[in-house]
Amino acid sequence: MKNLVIRVDADYKTGSGHFMRCLALAESWKEKVGDVFFIMNENEPFKKRIIDEGMNYIPNFNDSGTISDAEFFIEKSQKLNAYWTVVDGYVFKEDFFFKLKKNSLNILMFDDDGLLNHYSADIVLNQNLHGESNWYINKKEDFTKLLIGTKYTLLRKEFLKYLSYKKEISDYGKNILITLGGSDLHNYSLKILKSLNNLNLKDLEIILLIGPNNTHENSLKEYINNSKINVKLIKNTNDMPTLMKWADLVFSGGGSTVWELAFMGVPTIVGASSDVEEVLIKGLNENNLFKTVGKLDSINEIELSNLFHELIINESIREKMNFDGKKYVDGYGYKRVINAMLNE
Repeated sequence: MKNLVIRVDADYKTGSGHFMRCLALAESWKEKVGDVFFIMNENEPFKKRIIDEGMNYIPNFNDSGTISDAEFFIEKSQKLNAYWTVVDGYVFKEDFFFKLKKNSLNILMFDDDGLLNHYSADIVLNQNLHGESNWYINKKEDFTKLLIGTKYTLLRKEFLKYLSYKKEISDYGKNILITLGGSDLHNYSLKILKSLNNLNLKDLEIILLIGPNNTHENSLKEYINNSKINVKLIKNTNDMPTLMKWADLVFSGGGSTVWELAFMGVPTIVGASSDVEEVLIKGLNENNLFKTVGKLDSINEIELSNLFHELIINESIREKMNFDGKKYVDGYGYKRVINAMLNE
């Protein structure tokens, strides 16, 4: 049995994006290769998701990214006879990976920015438009394989049902989905709602999706109850594709959800809640994919209202975003990544 052991965390600070892309790889590995074990911080919603998927959850109580964390991960991986290990998170630095490699683990690491001083993992996976091979060439081991670009984008199994899906673009974009990740630490969702509340457009239907680590549920409900817009709040979902099919237009954070939206062909406005997401947005701009608004902490509500208005009433702009998204994410990234891990 070729076991896969994954080290990742998810909470209100780190969000859920790292976990979700690891889950996408885990689902394909479990279906095609072997068993999967997640080693992560305690988080009941994600623990339940792992167990419901028929995978294994091992709680980790060490400070993330520390040497004791690495030692615990090594011990568990060796006991489980890990064929491959996966590490995802910005807290994991050079010394963490060096210690893993010194103990002869096969390592795939997710990376988004190329900022480590040295890369000792066997595979570096950067599934972003902005990723560049030259970030790594002079600071990696000779054996390190680079998987760079959206051709390696990993999608969860609920999306893989839609490989031949073609989204219809309506002439009036009245169905609007807001999704800012698993935590939305600074409650940017409220700012987005306010910008929509400024519009005087009829018949808008809005779904606000919040994640399991969002601590702003009560304040969002209070605002919704006192606003003039029609908003349905949904907390957590295991069926994002259905919401994306419903949506004529999405406002999304700059995490891995962007690639899911591209795959589904959904017209999207993207804002950044962190420096890393701002780099992702730069890649979108350079490739003319989607509309972007930069950092969410400095966004102007009136300007955002005007952008929403433009996209809601302009079918041709949304049609172009629909067409462009499918060019970049074809849904077969899991095959390319697993083949690289199995040397096929």
